[in-house]
Amino acid sequence: MTCNIFLFMYTNEYERKRYKRRFLLEFIFYIMSQDNLIKLVSLGDENGKGKGHIIWSHKNMKKLRGIKLELKKFNPIARKHTVYREKK
Repeated sequence: MTCNIFLFMYTNEYERKRYKRRFLLEFIFYIMSQDNLIKLVSLGDENGKGKGHIIWSHKNMKKLRGIKLELKKFNPIARKHTVYREKK
């Protein structure tokens, strides 16, 4: 693995083990299944500010297969909570 290249920077055994564990957890996250990944698009606030901002999230496909999600999330462009709808 590529984490062995950087292990010379850490002097004691505890830091080496901690770095390896952290690297493996990050690696597992990147190889997770993307089947239940959905795109949420903002509708914007009442003035239309922040419309089109995208957030990626996961969805439980066993329970919510035929349902389109509509969530209220924070929109950094409008600087307030706005409605996000699931899009393809």
